[in-house]
Amino acid sequence: MAHAIDYSTQVVPLELFADNPLRLAPEEHPNGYWSETHGNYNAWWAHYKGYSLNRKANGLDVYPVKLNIVRPAVINHAALLLGQFTDRIVRFGLSNAYGVEQALGEEITRDLNMTWHLNGGDALLLEQAIYQQIFGGMYWNVAWHPTRKRWPIRYFSVDPRACFPVWDANDYNRLVAIDVIHQVPRPTAIARYRVQPSPFGQTEREFCTIKEHWDENEYEITVDGEIGSWPDGAKMSGPNPFLDPVLGVKVIPYVYAPRIRVGEFEGESLVPGLVGGMKELNNNLAHLNEGLADAMHQQPWIKGRPKGAAGFDQPRNCGLTQDGPGGQRIAPEVGRLEGADLTEPMIDLVANKLPELIREHSNMPNVGYGRTDASVRSALTLHYMMWPATNVGLHYRLNASLALKQIGYLTYVIALSKRKLGENINAVESIGFNASDKHIEAILMGHKTHWPPMLPQDRTELVNEMVQRIAAQLISRETAIRRLDGADELKEELDRIEADIQAEQDRQMEMAEQQGEMADEQADNNLERSKEQAEHKNKLDMQRDKAKPKDRNNNAQAQGGRAKNSGK
Repeated sequence: MAHAIDYSTQVVPLELFADNPLRLAPEEHPNGYWSETHGNYNAWWAHYKGYSLNRKANGLDVYPVKLNIVRPAVINHAALLLGQFTDRIVRFGLSNAYGVEQALGEEITRDLNMTWHLNGGDALLLEQAIYQQIFGGMYWNVAWHPTRKRWPIRYFSVDPRACFPVWDANDYNRLVAIDVIHQVPRPTAIARYRVQPSPFGQTEREFCTIKEHWDENEYEITVDGEIGSWPDGAKMSGPNPFLDPVLGVKVIPYVYAPRIRVGEFEGESLVPGLVGGMKELNNNLAHLNEGLADAMHQQPWIKGRPKGAAGFDQPRNCGLTQDGPGGQRIAPEVGRLEGADLTEPMIDLVANKLPELIREHSNMPNVGYGRTDASVRSALTLHYMMWPATNVGLHYRLNASLALKQIGYLTYVIALSKRKLGENINAVESIGFNASDKHIEAILMGHKTHWPPMLPQDRTELVNEMVQRIAAQLISRETAIRRLDGADELKEELDRIEADIQAEQDRQMEMAEQQGEMADEQADNNLERSKEQAEHKNKLDMQRDKAKPKDRNNNAQAQGGRAKNSGK
């Protein structure tokens, strides 16, 4: 009977290797191939750490400058994968383009992001990005941790040097089997695996070898060949308990994400393309150092002095006179041997041209290191100059996104498998989320990973673009907010924006009503004032009429004229 499995013990922290990784391989694997692969892993790690520059000849450093160009190249290429993040690196979502119900998609989105957050996924991704560049790929372990009461599904970063996978030749994304072999301190082995490793001779072993084997049928975890035990006493071996009911297959809880994959399972490492350039650059720096020393410290010579130049390191020390013929005191002839002739093109080749060629060879132009001779320094120009780097960075992200989708898929398969098992799952009280066939199917169809911008963005230009597109009704507010501020608290932010818009509309309506009331009041006041002004004008007119003198002459003439006319 299968039992609850504590895979938390399978973490392979880098410090356990102490920069001297084990050369172990399962007997089932082709030893020649795996010896070569893990030999390459060790060499690439030595170049990344700079150990390969610690060479001596005749007691002197062959590479005195020890300029390690592999390390910054690895870090910069890892940054292409991670992008310009602030508080979070990746976020997960589900697309409903392939028939995923919106409510189900929102539920899975919440649970995937919660599980990633609880496992410190972004912190693990920082280390994994480095692994991906050095070793050509990164391994993830999705583990069932039955000693946790809640959220027992854990994510772990695994050192590629500890992994010996067997894959489907027709489908590199399908692991057929994997062995993970590493060492832990003896007290750790006793506590985690509940075994008593046999001491070596009369002294206790400092480290014990842990071997975890998984295939589609069974699993087994051993400590120095002895099968470990779970807290309930069950052995760490048995049938593979993780069944995907949607595809009808058993799954292995390990995921591999190559850097760039071409024709084989393992991805291509960044390091081999830098080794030759790093050695040549350091060799030329050593020669340049010797030339500078020779040019600056020319060998003195003295003619006419028995001791020659012995004891005279400075020209002023050679000014002593010597006894000449006839007892005369003469000054010796002093000079220096001509030193190395260092030209400006020589120095420029070593200091500038060669490093630039190395950067271009690794798809990281000078602008990626903060150096550019371009006369136009707009953000758009610099972005275009980074095209060789962003182009290869998209390869990293595509492979990493497929692995993160597989991690989400394994999370729900493991959760569903444990729910359907009618067995004791030790201390687990709640897995923390719902799992069903629909959840697994939705992840297979619609899972997507949201990455931050790969390069710094011109914030002003982005804001202006969003404003113009919203005004032209070519983008929604939701999408604009996602591009400007990410998806965190998106609904809450939209609600706040809607509330602000409504409050502004209410304020404008209130102001309009107040202005209307003021206008009506003003109109009434104006009407009343007009009436008063009209009455006042009438009164003035009447007063003016009364104040006018009577025209008596005209009246008399009018009357006299009529009298005369009547007499005739």
